[in-house]
Amino acid sequence: MALLRRLRSLMNRKQKTADLQDELRFHLEAEADERREAGATADDARRAARLDFGNVAVVAEDTRATWGWTTFEQLGQDIRYATRTLAKTRTFTIAAVVSLALGASARTRSSTA
Repeated sequence: MALLRRLRSLMNRKQKTADLQDELRFHLEAEADERREAGATADDARRAARLDFGNVAVVAEDTRATWGWTTFEQLGQDIRYATRTLAKTRTFTIAAVVSLALGASARTRSSTA
């Protein structure tokens, strides 16, 4: 059951991330509203709410980490980054692929002989 839920959440990643951002924004605004009602100015209330809440990016990352599959997600990010980088530097990519192919074929021929 938990595996199925995790797989489903992996597919709806963008929606879950958007929902998380909305929820974090709601909590910050609610805290700022409470401080405004207590008599603080709008700027002071927002600042105090952010200080009490902490770093929003860290909270979001910690929440995403509890969703699971972080290793696979990071692997996917690394593969997408490598693909983009290799696509931008075609000359280097061709040289690397050719040298790997030559090395593999030379190794294969020497071990079969």
